[in-house]
Amino acid sequence: MATLDQLLLLVSGLGGLHGLLLAGYFFFRQPSAWVNRFLAGLILMLSIRVLKSVLFYFNPAIGKQILQLGLSACFLIGPLNFPAFTRQI
Repeated sequence: MATLDQLLLLVSGLGGLHGLLLAGYFFFRQPSAWVNRFLAGLILMLSIRVLKSVLFYFNPAIGKQILQLGLSACFLIGPLNFPAFTRQI
Protein backbone atom coordinates (compact mmCIF):
# COMPACT_ATOMS: atom_id res chain seq x y z
CA MET A 1 0.00 0.00 0.00
CA ALA A 2 1.39 3.39 -0.99
CA THR A 3 2.05 6.11 1.55
CA LEU A 4 -0.78 8.25 0.17
CA ASP A 5 -3.22 5.35 0.54
CA GLN A 6 -2.11 4.79 4.12
CA LEU A 7 -2.62 8.46 4.92
CA LEU A 8 -6.07 8.39 3.30
CA LEU A 9 -7.02 5.32 5.34
CA LEU A 10 -5.80 6.93 8.57
CA VAL A 11 -7.58 10.25 8.07
CA SER A 12 -10.88 8.76 6.87
CA GLY A 13 -10.88 6.10 9.59
CA LEU A 14 -10.22 8.72 12.27
CA GLY A 15 -13.06 10.82 10.85
CA GLY A 16 -15.48 7.93 11.11
CA LEU A 17 -14.39 7.07 14.65
CA HIS A 18 -14.66 10.73 15.65
CA GLY A 19 -18.26 10.66 14.45
CA LEU A 20 -18.97 7.63 16.64
CA LEU A 21 -17.54 9.40 19.69
CA LEU A 22 -19.49 12.57 18.95
CA ALA A 23 -22.70 10.57 18.58
CA GLY A 24 -22.07 8.94 21.96
CA TYR A 25 -21.48 12.32 23.54
CA PHE A 26 -24.75 13.77 22.25
CA PHE A 27 -26.70 10.64 23.17
CA PHE A 28 -25.53 10.43 26.79
CA ARG A 29 -25.26 14.17 27.48
CA GLN A 30 -27.17 15.61 30.44
CA PRO A 31 -29.80 17.08 30.38
CA SER A 32 -31.00 14.84 27.60
CA ALA A 33 -33.43 16.19 25.04
CA TRP A 34 -35.03 14.35 22.16
CA VAL A 35 -33.38 16.71 19.68
CA ASN A 36 -29.94 15.72 20.99
CA ARG A 37 -30.80 12.05 20.64
CA PHE A 38 -31.96 12.52 17.05
CA LEU A 39 -28.76 14.46 16.32
CA ALA A 40 -26.74 11.62 17.84
CA GLY A 41 -28.57 9.13 15.64
CA LEU A 42 -27.96 11.25 12.56
CA ILE A 43 -24.23 11.56 13.29
CA LEU A 44 -24.07 7.83 14.03
CA MET A 45 -25.66 6.97 10.68
CA LEU A 46 -23.33 9.33 8.83
CA SER A 47 -20.25 7.87 10.50
CA ILE A 48 -21.42 4.32 9.73
CA ARG A 49 -21.84 5.37 6.13
CA VAL A 50 -18.33 6.87 6.03
CA LEU A 51 -16.73 3.82 7.66
CA LYS A 52 -18.54 1.48 5.26
CA SER A 53 -17.27 3.47 2.29
CA VAL A 54 -13.72 3.41 3.67
CA LEU A 55 -13.88 -0.36 4.12
CA PHE A 56 -15.27 -0.85 0.62
CA TYR A 57 -12.64 1.41 -0.96
CA PHE A 58 -9.71 -0.43 0.60
CA ASN A 59 -11.23 -3.94 0.49
CA PRO A 60 -13.81 -4.43 -2.32
CA ALA A 61 -14.33 -8.05 -1.24
CA ILE A 62 -16.09 -7.19 2.05
CA GLY A 63 -19.22 -9.07 3.00
CA LYS A 64 -22.70 -8.21 1.82
CA GLN A 65 -23.77 -7.59 5.43
CA ILE A 66 -21.47 -4.57 5.72
CA LEU A 67 -22.73 -3.18 2.43
CA GLN A 68 -26.31 -3.68 3.60
CA LEU A 69 -25.48 -1.89 6.86
CA GLY A 70 -24.33 1.13 4.85
CA LEU A 71 -27.55 1.13 2.81
CA SER A 72 -29.62 0.87 5.99
CA ALA A 73 -27.73 3.84 7.41
CA CYS A 74 -28.55 5.78 4.23
CA PHE A 75 -32.22 4.92 4.67
CA LEU A 76 -32.27 6.15 8.28
CA ILE A 77 -30.59 9.50 7.61
CA GLY A 78 -33.83 11.01 6.29
CA PRO A 79 -36.13 10.14 9.22
CA LEU A 80 -33.52 11.33 11.71
CA ASN A 81 -33.73 14.79 10.14
CA PHE A 82 -37.41 15.07 11.11
CA PRO A 83 -36.92 17.14 14.32
CA ALA A 84 -34.78 19.64 12.45
CA PHE A 85 -37.62 20.38 10.03
CA THR A 86 -40.43 20.48 12.58
CA ARG A 87 -38.80 22.71 15.19
CA GLN A 88 -40.51 26.03 15.81
CA ILE A 89 -38.31 29.09 15.47
